[in-house]
Amino acid sequence: MIAVQADAADALLERRPEPAQRAIESVRQTAHDALEEMRRLLGTLREAGDDYASPTPSLAVLPALVEAVRAAGVDVALWVEGTAVPVPAGVDAAAYRIIQEGLTNARRHAEGARVQVRIRYSAGFVEVLVANDGDGRADGRPGSRYGLVGVRERVEALAGELSAGPNSDGGWTLRVQLPLQRTTA
Repeated sequence: MIAVQADAADALLERRPEPAQRAIESVRQTAHDALEEMRRLLGTLREAGDDYASPTPSLAVLPALVEAVRAAGVDVALWVEGTAVPVPAGVDAAAYRIIQEGLTNARRHAEGARVQVRIRYSAGFVEVLVANDGDGRADGRPGSRYGLVGVRERVEALAGELSAGPNSDGGWTLRVQLPLQRTTA
Protein backbone atom coordinates (compact mmCIF):
# COMPACT_ATOMS: atom_id res chain seq x y z
CA MET A 1 0.00 0.00 0.00
CA ILE A 2 2.80 2.40 0.87
CA ALA A 3 4.51 1.80 -2.47
CA VAL A 4 1.29 2.46 -4.41
CA GLN A 5 0.66 5.68 -2.51
CA ALA A 6 4.27 6.82 -2.98
CA ASP A 7 4.08 6.13 -6.72
CA ALA A 8 0.85 8.14 -6.93
CA ALA A 9 2.44 11.05 -5.06
CA ASP A 10 5.46 10.96 -7.36
CA ALA A 11 3.22 11.03 -10.45
CA LEU A 12 1.21 13.98 -9.11
CA LEU A 13 4.03 16.00 -7.56
CA GLU A 14 4.74 18.43 -10.41
CA ARG A 15 1.29 18.68 -11.99
CA ARG A 16 -0.95 18.65 -8.91
CA PRO A 17 0.96 19.40 -5.70
CA GLU A 18 -2.06 19.38 -3.33
CA PRO A 19 -3.15 15.79 -4.17
CA ALA A 20 0.50 14.78 -4.11
CA GLN A 21 0.87 16.24 -0.61
CA ARG A 22 -2.24 14.30 0.52
CA ALA A 23 -0.76 11.11 -0.93
CA ILE A 24 2.53 11.77 0.88
CA GLU A 25 0.64 12.34 4.13
CA SER A 26 -1.22 9.07 3.54
CA VAL A 27 2.12 7.29 3.02
CA ARG A 28 3.44 8.82 6.23
CA GLN A 29 0.36 7.80 8.21
CA THR A 30 0.34 4.27 6.76
CA ALA A 31 4.02 3.86 7.59
CA HIS A 32 3.50 5.11 11.16
CA ASP A 33 0.50 2.79 11.59
CA ALA A 34 2.49 -0.17 10.27
CA LEU A 35 5.41 0.65 12.57
CA GLU A 36 3.12 0.92 15.59
CA GLU A 37 1.44 -2.38 14.71
CA MET A 38 4.85 -4.04 14.37
CA ARG A 39 5.88 -2.70 17.79
CA ARG A 40 2.67 -4.07 19.34
CA LEU A 41 3.21 -7.43 17.64
CA LEU A 42 6.83 -7.68 18.80
CA GLY A 43 5.80 -6.73 22.33
CA THR A 44 3.14 -9.44 22.31
CA LEU A 45 5.58 -12.01 20.98
CA ARG A 46 8.15 -11.10 23.62
CA GLU A 47 5.57 -11.39 26.41
CA ALA A 48 4.18 -14.67 25.07
CA GLY A 49 7.62 -16.05 24.40
CA ASP A 50 9.30 -15.33 27.72
CA ASP A 51 9.05 -18.96 28.80
CA TYR A 52 9.43 -20.27 25.27
CA ALA A 53 12.68 -18.68 24.17
CA SER A 54 16.03 -18.86 25.83
CA PRO A 55 18.19 -15.79 26.30
CA THR A 56 21.06 -17.54 24.53
CA PRO A 57 19.72 -19.92 21.90
CA SER A 58 21.74 -23.10 21.99
CA LEU A 59 21.22 -26.81 21.45
CA ALA A 60 22.32 -27.23 25.08
CA VAL A 61 19.07 -25.61 26.25
CA LEU A 62 16.87 -27.36 23.70
CA PRO A 63 15.39 -29.73 26.32
CA ALA A 64 13.91 -26.69 28.09
CA LEU A 65 12.30 -25.54 24.84
CA VAL A 66 10.87 -29.02 24.26
CA GLU A 67 9.46 -29.05 27.81
CA ALA A 68 7.85 -25.65 27.24
CA VAL A 69 6.24 -26.93 24.05
CA ARG A 70 5.01 -30.04 25.89
CA ALA A 71 3.56 -27.81 28.60
CA ALA A 72 1.64 -26.02 25.84
CA GLY A 73 -0.02 -29.35 24.98
CA VAL A 74 2.09 -30.61 22.09
CA ASP A 75 3.13 -34.28 22.00
CA VAL A 76 6.81 -33.87 21.18
CA ALA A 77 9.71 -36.31 21.39
CA LEU A 78 13.39 -35.37 21.29
CA TRP A 79 16.17 -37.68 20.05
CA VAL A 80 19.86 -36.97 19.90
CA GLU A 81 22.01 -39.22 17.72
CA GLY A 82 25.78 -39.34 17.78
CA THR A 83 28.11 -37.77 20.26
CA ALA A 84 27.55 -34.10 20.88
CA VAL A 85 30.53 -32.16 19.61
CA PRO A 86 31.47 -28.50 20.02
CA VAL A 87 29.31 -26.51 17.64
CA PRO A 88 30.26 -22.99 16.47
CA ALA A 89 28.07 -20.37 18.14
CA GLY A 90 26.40 -19.29 14.89
CA VAL A 91 25.54 -22.87 13.93
CA ASP A 92 24.38 -23.61 17.48
CA ALA A 93 22.04 -20.60 17.57
CA ALA A 94 20.74 -21.26 14.05
CA ALA A 95 20.01 -24.92 14.82
CA TYR A 96 18.10 -23.93 17.96
CA ARG A 97 16.08 -21.24 16.16
CA ILE A 98 15.30 -23.58 13.26
CA ILE A 99 13.99 -26.20 15.68
CA GLN A 100 12.03 -23.51 17.50
CA GLU A 101 10.43 -22.44 14.21
CA GLY A 102 9.58 -26.05 13.34
CA LEU A 103 7.94 -26.56 16.73
CA THR A 104 6.03 -23.29 16.43
CA ASN A 105 4.73 -24.30 13.01
CA ALA A 106 3.73 -27.76 14.23
CA ARG A 107 1.86 -26.25 17.15
CA ARG A 108 0.18 -23.69 14.92
CA HIS A 109 -0.62 -25.77 11.84
CA ALA A 110 -0.76 -29.40 12.99
CA GLU A 111 -2.75 -29.25 16.19
CA GLY A 112 -2.95 -32.62 17.89
CA ALA A 113 -0.13 -34.10 15.82
CA ARG A 114 2.85 -35.90 17.28
CA VAL A 115 6.09 -34.06 16.68
CA GLN A 116 9.58 -35.52 16.46
CA VAL A 117 12.72 -33.48 16.94
CA ARG A 118 16.01 -35.15 16.04
CA ILE A 119 19.51 -33.82 16.31
CA ARG A 120 22.23 -35.86 14.66
CA TYR A 121 25.89 -35.11 15.17
CA SER A 122 28.19 -36.49 12.51
CA ALA A 123 31.63 -35.87 11.14
CA GLY A 124 31.63 -32.28 9.97
CA PHE A 125 27.96 -31.40 10.40
CA VAL A 126 24.93 -31.29 12.63
CA GLU A 127 21.54 -32.25 11.23
CA VAL A 128 18.24 -31.17 12.73
CA LEU A 129 14.83 -32.53 11.85
CA VAL A 130 11.38 -31.49 12.99
CA ALA A 131 8.58 -33.68 11.69
CA ASN A 132 4.91 -34.01 12.54
CA ASP A 133 2.30 -36.59 11.63
CA GLY A 134 -0.57 -34.14 11.11
CA ASP A 135 -3.23 -34.96 8.58
CA GLY A 136 -1.74 -32.59 6.03
CA ARG A 137 -4.87 -30.51 5.64
CA ALA A 138 -4.81 -26.77 5.96
CA ASP A 139 -6.01 -25.66 9.38
CA GLY A 140 -7.74 -22.60 8.00
CA ARG A 141 -5.09 -20.25 9.35
CA PRO A 142 -2.89 -18.81 6.64
CA GLY A 143 0.82 -19.03 7.23
CA SER A 144 2.98 -16.04 6.50
CA ARG A 145 5.76 -18.24 5.05
CA TYR A 146 8.19 -15.79 6.69
CA GLY A 147 9.25 -18.44 9.18
CA LEU A 148 10.39 -20.74 6.41
CA VAL A 149 12.03 -17.82 4.62
CA GLY A 150 13.96 -17.08 7.82
CA VAL A 151 14.99 -20.73 8.10
CA ARG A 152 16.19 -20.71 4.50
CA GLU A 153 18.18 -17.51 5.08
CA ARG A 154 19.87 -18.97 8.19
CA VAL A 155 20.75 -22.16 6.34
CA GLU A 156 22.13 -20.33 3.30
CA ALA A 157 24.20 -18.01 5.50
CA LEU A 158 25.89 -21.07 7.00
CA ALA A 159 26.29 -22.92 3.66
CA GLY A 160 23.92 -25.62 4.85
CA GLU A 161 21.22 -27.71 3.20
CA LEU A 162 17.46 -27.46 3.71
CA SER A 163 14.51 -29.59 2.76
CA ALA A 164 11.01 -28.81 3.93
CA GLY A 165 7.62 -29.95 2.79
CA PRO A 166 4.66 -32.23 3.22
CA ASN A 167 5.10 -35.96 3.72
CA SER A 168 3.41 -38.36 1.32
CA ASP A 169 1.36 -39.84 4.17
CA GLY A 170 0.47 -36.50 5.78
CA GLY A 171 2.35 -34.24 8.10
CA TRP A 172 5.36 -32.10 7.41
CA THR A 173 9.11 -32.48 7.71
CA LEU A 174 11.75 -29.80 8.09
CA ARG A 175 15.30 -31.13 7.74
CA VAL A 176 18.44 -29.01 7.89
CA GLN A 177 22.08 -29.98 7.68
CA LEU A 178 24.60 -27.40 8.88
CA PRO A 179 28.37 -27.74 8.44
CA LEU A 180 30.44 -27.37 11.58
CA GLN A 181 33.14 -25.56 9.65
CA ARG A 182 32.54 -22.93 7.01
CA THR A 183 33.59 -24.16 3.58
CA THR A 184 35.45 -21.74 1.35
CA ALA A 185 35.06 -21.54 -2.39
